[in-house]
This record gives sequence, C-alpha cells and structure tokens, in this order.
Amino acid sequence: MALAIRVFLTKNGRVSCSQQCFSHIIGICQGPAENEKFNWGKNSNGSIRFGSILYKISGDPFMSYKDFYSRTIGKIDSNLLRETFNNLKEIDDNFTDRIEILPDILTYQNLVKENPNWLDENVKIFYDL
Repeated sequence: MALAIRVFLTKNGRVSCSQQCFSHIIGICQGPAENEKFNWGKNSNGSIRFGSILYKISGDPFMSYKDFYSRTIGKIDSNLLRETFNNLKEIDDNFTDRIEILPDILTYQNLVKENPNWLDENVKIFYDL
C-alpha cells in the first residue's frame, strides 16, 4: 500500500505542510477507525509507504522542501516511530512496524517518466507532463 501527500510551497519558500506530514504519519500508525472495512490488518506482511509528491519547479521553494524533507521526514524509520509511540501511551500504535517512509520526495515528472500510464492523458496535458 502506498500513501503520499501533495505539498504546497509558499511564495517565500517556506514549507506549508511539514506539520501535516507528521499528522499523516501519526494517522497511518494508528490506522483507520474502521480497520475491517479498509483491511489494513489483513496483509500483515505488506508495507505502508509514505512520501511527498511535488510538481518539480525550478528555484528555491522546491529545493528548500526537498532538502527539508530528506533531512527530517525522510530520516524517520519504523523503529523511531515505534519508540515514540511506546512513550505516548494515549496514541494507539497499530502499524509502525509496517511503515516505510520514503527517504526522498517524489516528483510528478519522474513518476510519469517511470510509468507513462500512471495519469490520465488529460491530466498530463494540463500539467505539461
């Protein structure tokens, strides 16, 4: 299972979703409230991948987030998550052993290059992919 979020950068290059990334990671560790409906627990061998997908632009905002992500979020591993959750008794830890956080960001351009059929043709045209 793969989960990713889109990242929005502000004009001054500040990251606007770093807190959102951590919130998503916490939510993934807890899992859905209706686990049976989503079947997260059915495949205990599979990993749950988390990453950020950006539209690659030139300049500081893109590089700022890319560097931020690889120095912070990209360094989190399941052992660190499990240790953190063990210290926070009020938050359920259901899936830290299955989470894989991608070490670097993904870009729409690279994903389309690697898998040309990944997006609908109209979306690729709209975003010049």
